[in-house]
Amino acid sequence: MLEPYVLFIPSKWEWDSSRATIHMMDLEDIPLVMFVRENKYGKYTAFQDTCNKLGVKPNIICESHDAAIIFSFVAAGMGGAVLPRSTFAIHPSDDIKIVEIEDCPLQNKISLIWDKNRPLSKGAQRFIEMF
Repeated sequence: MLEPYVLFIPSKWEWDSSRATIHMMDLEDIPLVMFVRENKYGKYTAFQDTCNKLGVKPNIICESHDAAIIFSFVAAGMGGAVLPRSTFAIHPSDDIKIVEIEDCPLQNKISLIWDKNRPLSKGAQRFIEMF
């Protein structure tokens, strides 16, 4: 299953409620708190790689390895965040709004893996059927 990346913004920001979507280039004007991963080669973020390819220069004010911290910063009004939509289900908040990014080519692939050689409970079987 594929899911889009979206922009999470603080609810307290003055945001035109009729503006339900945004373009990648518009992200240059928004302070962003970014999720990053590190490996032996340094920091990595698919979003920044995508921005580089599109010629977008995001205004990154902070980076974190923890989605909960990112959402707390967004809820506090520090900045917006670009993450997969489902991330919000883990950290829901009335202090955060979701804005679709019309031209963001990033998608998160959700996969389900299990050992076919082990019996599954009825609940697990039903969960797998949902995908």
